[in-house]
This record gives sequence, C-alpha cells and structure tokens, in this order.
Amino acid sequence: MNTKCKHYEYIVILIKYLLMVIYMTHNINKLEPNQRLYKAVRGGFITAGTSLTSWCRNNGVNPSNARHCLIGSWDGPKAKELRKSLVMASGILHSSTDLIPVNQPNQKEVA
Repeated sequence: MNTKCKHYEYIVILIKYLLMVIYMTHNINKLEPNQRLYKAVRGGFITAGTSLTSWCRNNGVNPSNARHCLIGSWDGPKAKELRKSLVMASGILHSSTDLIPVNQPNQKEVA
C-alpha cells in the first residue's frame, strides 16, 4: 500500500475519533443527574464486570460522593467533573447513541 494512502487512513481515523470525543462530551454535559443516571452508571460498571464501588475505591473516590453526584444532591463543579468521569468510565455512552434518554422524567416523577 502506498504511503500517502496510509497517512490518509490515519488522518480519517483521527478525525473520526475526535468527532466521537466531541459528541460524547456534548452528551455528557446534557445528562441530568437523577436516580436513572445513577442506576445506568451502576449497570454500566456491572456490565463491564466490575462495580461502581470498586471503581471508586480504585480511584480514591468516596462511593457516597459518587452516588450524590449522580443523583444530583451534590451538584457543584467538583461533582460535575466526577459525574463526567463516572459516565465515561462506566461506558454507558456510545459514539452513535445515548443509552439514557435526556430530559425525560422518571416514571415516579410523573404523577
């Protein structure tokens, strides 16, 4: 294969990767903290063969703080950064679709 073709392929892959990162970052910023997000993140870790608590221990995070940032009872700048880290680490967002509907109330919230 020609060297120019290889460079072109690498550039295309890099551009796709960068677009995916931008897309995922945008979607993370749209996620609202609530019980549904907490359950989705926990499920993401379980699907990957680990747990939210295990991730917290390995990353020096109090599991209680992780829960509070995911459900929204702690929502300052540090909580938002932790929420982004947890969502990314759990793998619940994919490049082509969100597994969590954005801005849709939980069934319990609709009364």
